[in-house]
Amino acid sequence: MKKLLPLALACLFFQANAQVISKIDPETGQAVLADCDPEIISARPVDACCDTLTLTDIYVHNAGLDFAERKMVKKFTKSCRPFLHKFYAIYFFLGNDDHSNKLNFLNPYDNEFAFTLQFPNKAGFSESGVFFDANYGQFADTRMRTDLMQNGDIGASYYLLNKIPGGAIISNGSAAFSIWRRDADGRAYGYIAGATAYGAPVPDYRGFGTIQRNQNNIEIYNSGDLSGRIGPSVPGSMAIDNTIKISQNYTTPQQNSLAWSFFAIHETLTAAEQQVFFEAVELMQVEKGRNVPAL
Repeated sequence: MKKLLPLALACLFFQANAQVISKIDPETGQAVLADCDPEIISARPVDACCDTLTLTDIYVHNAGLDFAERKMVKKFTKSCRPFLHKFYAIYFFLGNDDHSNKLNFLNPYDNEFAFTLQFPNKAGFSESGVFFDANYGQFADTRMRTDLMQNGDIGASYYLLNKIPGGAIISNGSAAFSIWRRDADGRAYGYIAGATAYGAPVPDYRGFGTIQRNQNNIEIYNSGDLSGRIGPSVPGSMAIDNTIKISQNYTTPQQNSLAWSFFAIHETLTAAEQQVFFEAVELMQVEKGRNVPAL
């Protein structure tokens, strides 16, 4: 399901006359050699400083991000590199238009195989991230089919600028993969690959959070710390071919609005990885000036 970037395409955006030799680590998607200083890259032909083109270079160019945002992405990848191979898609939401926000960092090209986001009913874009207006039924489709997942031990992580509203915020249109808040008690729940919809509720939150399936349990992380567990549940698999969507209620038309500044889909992360992941995302939000206190 994860696809490596074609090396020929990876070199297209540099308008230099010389050849560019890229050596990409197949597990992390990052360059094997150390990257060039970005100030040198911007001022001189790429062959004048080094022969390495990184995934960050491609993503930043294709998304139209600035130098400061590039540094944010590089800090994130440096921190999370040991477990980046566990990710299916990462959306940083750093830009201020649909094009810059729709690209998947791990495959930053505009096509469904790269899990590029689609916004069927549009959305609001700003330096704060992506805003989905419930009055217009807005959402983003990752075009990631759950039946192609290798197993049910996956999860979703996100940074929200407001509380989880009633209804699903992430769903593939079935109970195979969804995260929602139940209006009856105002708490967040997860249902991933057969896990029961019932169990101990976990605190509602904004800021950074993760809900992931870990074997027969659903784990809920708040700001890098395990805050709740739902289970046990029967072993499950992603048998439904619907795609994963964010800020989308799968049972009734969406009735609430959400502002997102980060979203990722990944395999189950360890407790240590969760802490590093949280710190990397939180640092990006602080440097972008849009971090919020977790609830």
